Amino acid sequence: MKRGVVILMLAALLAPVWTRTAAAQGSRERGLGPVTLLTPRGELDVRLIRRERDLVWVDRETRSGTFIETGVPVSDIQALRYEEPRLFSLAEAARTPSQMRTVIEALDKMIVQFSPYLDLPNIPSIRALEIKASLHESLGEWDEAIAAYRELLDKDYRLEDRDTIQLRTGLAGVRAGRAEEALAMLETAEIPEDDLVLMSDVRMARARAHTAAGKPVEAVNDLMHLVVFYPFVQTNEARALSAVVPNYIELGDWSAVTRTLEALNDQYPDSPHTASAEMAVEQHRSALEEEQARALPDMPEE
Repeated sequence: MKRGVVILMLAALLAPVWTRTAAAQGSRERGLGPVTLLTPRGELDVRLIRRERDLVWVDRETRSGTFIETGVPVSDIQALRYEEPRLFSLAEAARTPSQMRTVIEALDKMIVQFSPYLDLPNIPSIRALEIKASLHESLGEWDEAIAAYRELLDKDYRLEDRDTIQLRTGLAGVRAGRAEEALAMLETAEIPEDDLVLMSDVRMARARAHTAAGKPVEAVNDLMHLVVFYPFVQTNEARALSAVVPNYIELGDWSAVTRTLEALNDQYPDSPHTASAEMAVEQHRSALEEEQARALPDMPEE
């Protein structure tokens, strides 16, 4: 095993930023942190000790260097800040499946540690779950990615970007072949028009789910929206024109099939999207040729 991989694995498992110690209250640190709590009375630099209903018990360091245990009402915690754990940067550096799974295991430990504090704003386990889902996506483990996203959506996390997380859940659902579940996610969240990449991915995925669910009209609407308004974001024009062909076939709109194939062959003759559209039409070639023949004007007899 390469030395860099060993270092990465050991760092992820043995040296996280967040630690829990069993030291008694006094001169030694204990609990989770450090974190900064923003409250109506100002900022508190603390470590999280335990949760008792509507109180979060924390250790605060005094000027003398000792720690005093204090109860903070959850309703007083307006925000929570923390220095990014080293584990998060290790996740970005992970490249191999082995490295990714090692980081996922460490993220799971962090998520469990913070489980008593789900309703605190911006607790580290929110980001940990997002990173975990992303790593599962990189591994092609779509069901596991969905489970991580659903943990965020279904529990009491305060999420600032709930719509985005819901959309990413739907994207993973489409890739997992769970069209009906994916549509429920993709159709009930607001699509961010300022994030053109995510917006394009969502409309493409939603169209794919509509196609799988036997809703060609809805699929055409999403795809043509990309062609008309965002044709050159993420090669939208080529991939949307290719994806719309099976839906035109389902609708029996052979004129639209012909026009779309002509546009693809004219603008993107060597594109795999054009080849994919041609393959979709091939098994319906006779119907298309009949339609094309009917569209030709009658030639006068000599």
